[in-house]
Amino acid sequence: MADDGNKPASDSPTTAVAGKKSLTQELKDYLQGLGADVVGVGSTDRFRAAPEIFSPRRYLPDASALISIALRVNEAACDLIARSVSSGEVPPSYHSYQMFTLSIVNPQLD
Repeated sequence: MADDGNKPASDSPTTAVAGKKSLTQELKDYLQGLGADVVGVGSTDRFRAAPEIFSPRRYLPDASALISIALRVNEAACDLIARSVSSGEVPPSYHSYQMFTLSIVNPQLD
């Protein structure tokens, strides 16, 4: 089985009991049902050595876990950004990319 980055059930605080799904799995299933392509859950301890500005506890001091939600973005939109960064010029279709993110991607994440 491929390693998906999850801890074994015995090490997880959300271990499934007698056939019930763990809270983590229920959350992943729920968010994927709403359209998320990838959902990840991790401990805030992973940021222990990070600069304070990157620490999730800077914003939520009592947080013990983080949830990441990802949506696939059209590869052409990503290529557009890469080309504009490497050339230092804003391409004529950049406005279309902005509208794509503001009108499609951001509302889906919200």
